[in-house]
Amino acid sequence: MFFRYFFQYRVKGKTGEEMLPKRQTAQAVRSRLKSELIAQYKIDITDNLKFPDNEKKWKALVMEIVAAGRNETTHHEEVFPETMLAIYQLLGKVVAVLMARGTPDYQRLLATIPADVQGRLHVVLQWGAIFVLQMFEVRRGVENLEFLEAPDFKEISDKLWDFQYIKNTKSEAEKNNPGGNNTRCHGVIPDLLISDNFNPFKLFQLYKSLIPVVPNKKTGKIYLFPKPRLSSKKFSPHDTAAPLYESNQKVGKNTIMDMLPNLCQLTGSPRQTNHCVRATMVMYLRRAGFAWEDIIKITGHHSTVTLVKNYDLKLEARGLAEMAGALANGPKEALGEDVQLVKLGKRKAAEDTSVEPKKNKEEVEPKKTEEVELLTAKEEVELKKTKEEEEPKKTKEEEHKEGDVWPTWDKAKALETEAWEAWEDWDEAAASQSLDDLVAMYEEDSWGPWDEVEDKTKVKAEEKKDTKEETKVKAEEKETKKEVELATVIEEAKLVEQMMGSIVRQAVEGGGHLLQTWLNRKTCN
Repeated sequence: MFFRYFFQYRVKGKTGEEMLPKRQTAQAVRSRLKSELIAQYKIDITDNLKFPDNEKKWKALVMEIVAAGRNETTHHEEVFPETMLAIYQLLGKVVAVLMARGTPDYQRLLATIPADVQGRLHVVLQWGAIFVLQMFEVRRGVENLEFLEAPDFKEISDKLWDFQYIKNTKSEAEKNNPGGNNTRCHGVIPDLLISDNFNPFKLFQLYKSLIPVVPNKKTGKIYLFPKPRLSSKKFSPHDTAAPLYESNQKVGKNTIMDMLPNLCQLTGSPRQTNHCVRATMVMYLRRAGFAWEDIIKITGHHSTVTLVKNYDLKLEARGLAEMAGALANGPKEALGEDVQLVKLGKRKAAEDTSVEPKKNKEEVEPKKTEEVELLTAKEEVELKKTKEEEEPKKTKEEEHKEGDVWPTWDKAKALETEAWEAWEDWDEAAASQSLDDLVAMYEEDSWGPWDEVEDKTKVKAEEKKDTKEETKVKAEEKETKKEVELATVIEEAKLVEQMMGSIVRQAVEGGGHLLQTWLNRKTCN
């Protein structure tokens, strides 16, 4: 009969249709029934000796839930980072406007706020206080918030470090700690500028200064979140003398539950719920490298297993890439080669706030990232002052150059001219001299004001003159070369003529001798 109940048990979806419960819901109902039956009848329905078919039927139910696609529980998603930054900007502006009430700047600052917010600045401020509290205490969506008391939240300055914060100093009964949590592990609201205009400490401090200090008549308590007053003929949030919140009424659970959905609507962001803030803060801590053992101290969980089960349900891109790279490089690792895990390059540059994806790059070597340290307001002022003192002062020469005193001076061209010798002797004091002094220096054969146009004209004229002279020299060299070549030819011709004459004479003399010998022989015969 017990399992017949579970097989017939159905829940309603968001659209009203009936469906099988999620596996976790069924397990919770089973655990609750088991506890009640043990308490009232001393019967344990999970005892396999008394109920031998118990485990078999439960597995059959689980298989049916899995087949229906109801096995996985949908947990709260992380708040989009764009939404978080937009909320920071809105709350920073609201704080600036409320702090300027009663001053000449009030109307100017009020104009920076959306029109639908201007009449309920105190309401948005309260949403901001709830948001900040949930964010830094990593609280659940609405747990205990309506019953918190203002005096329990105290401003504390660390005795050793320059660190100021607001902290809840009272223990609370909560889901994981019914007997009260450990106040030493409460999160704190820090005095840090976490965006260009948003300091959570300043927001919470301003909010506390505006809520009533008169105890509630019924309970005698000063609630942290009293009901905001509604705009009417008798009340305007712009009136500095009018209290902004009711002294005898606190906000209800539903009002607190609407905090994040309302802030999402005001910033034009997708709707998300309060509990998404807790899930977001857990993921922020995990990405920053905090161990699960440290994170459970602030979340209030008893076991890291529960925290991982509910909040660390997926591997993000970096983890997926590192695991995939390790699997792909498995053979090399097995052969003893040194293998480095794949490190992903960021898809979006730090200055790029658009959602348009760019080409992803993979690198073997990890990218170096700069760690950004959040500073207190006091530290920021001191840092700015130090930078101004350390910044090197400019010489008069540099100031005059920036002032375009020598707009046409070209150092590279000046180096090629004799004027550079005068430039090297240039004194800083000369930069402050008048135009008359510069003209006088020019007349005294100093470098004078540089005339780029005149200089270019002179250079071109000189280049043209040099070209003509060079052509003339080349022509003369060519003529001389021809004369030399002609003289050489004549000398060679004379030498050849002398050689030929000698040869002819020898031939003639030799021929006469032969003729005489022949004649003598002829006579004898």
